[in-house]
Amino acid sequence: MAEFRLFDRAGRVIGVMGTLRRCHTGTAPGVTGTRLGPALSILRQELQRFPPLARLAKACGMSPRHLQRSFHDLFGFGPRTYWMKCRIRIACAALREAGRSIADVSADLGFCDQSNFTLHFRRHAGVTPSAYIRQPAGGLPGRIKGRPTAGGDGDPRDGAPRRPPAHGSRHRDTMSGRAPRAY
Repeated sequence: MAEFRLFDRAGRVIGVMGTLRRCHTGTAPGVTGTRLGPALSILRQELQRFPPLARLAKACGMSPRHLQRSFHDLFGFGPRTYWMKCRIRIACAALREAGRSIADVSADLGFCDQSNFTLHFRRHAGVTPSAYIRQPAGGLPGRIKGRPTAGGDGDPRDGAPRRPPAHGSRHRDTMSGRAPRAY
């Protein structure tokens, strides 16, 4: 999906327009001609557990590090994020099915519990699973954020805002991993 800003005559942004393109080859847009095809199909098939990076790299005929660099060059994020996006896309389709509970969908996709599923779903889709279910079909406020057609992993390039911890919060220091000192 490509997004374009719409401006009024004064130059202010008044909306966003998107275009979709159906890919009939079974590969993601922009992937044709790359050596990542085998890894992409493995990641789309194995949704319960992330396959070892060495196995993905061997399927593509490259080293694990080269595979990671190739993913970053093509999509802007690594294989694990691509895999998580595949899981969230499947979850979106499953949640739209009548009678499927959030707990069932999270268990089917291999999440350890429903709260972990909700965390990843919100990170990538921009809303919680229950909010997604309440949205009218096709009216989801956010598609899966980032490229290829959708990181949501807090990366500034994908539009996911990073919020600093609240004043006086007990969050760990991100550099040292230690809890803050109590004064």
